[in-house]
Amino acid sequence: MEEHATILRLRPAKKPSPREAPSLQRKVSKTLPRSTLRITRGLIEIITFTKPSQEQLRRLEEELGAKLEEYREPCIERLEKSNCLLDTYTQLLRENRFWEAHVIGEAIWRRRGVLGKHLAALAGAYAKAQEGLAEAARKVLERALSDKELRSTTSKECLFEELAKTYETGTGNPARCLDQEKLRRLLLDKKD
Repeated sequence: MEEHATILRLRPAKKPSPREAPSLQRKVSKTLPRSTLRITRGLIEIITFTKPSQEQLRRLEEELGAKLEEYREPCIERLEKSNCLLDTYTQLLRENRFWEAHVIGEAIWRRRGVLGKHLAALAGAYAKAQEGLAEAARKVLERALSDKELRSTTSKECLFEELAKTYETGTGNPARCLDQEKLRRLLLDKKD
């Protein structure tokens, strides 16, 4: 992943099935080569690692038969300057935008090492739960919690309660389970 990420949410005229993701990804890749796609809750979510032009967005809507509902460029700045990555990560968790939080977790991983890897996995677990993959979600969350630093900033029981809620309803709030200030201190102690 690069320094830039753009998050797009599109609502197709016809609700797509997750099985359609590979063929839709091929269509998206023609217009936005450095992108990844998933289907959830009847929406097509795309993360692209280049800033799309208006023409690319128009072509994407046409190619997918969908209307762009959201365009977001999360801040991907240096953590020391504004802590914007961690703030964006926890905000996305609160908003149940777990896949996007996973992408921000990967950005933290590139800057701050292993703890970021486990933050990415934590968000990924909730994305799996949102997709209805309960067992995969539990396994990914267990793997994330194998990191002692992450365990020291959270409540395992709380995270699993929120995971169950997310699986059942599509929404949860794992951010409430994190000690954000302790997490911030741990991340700031890491060297580039």
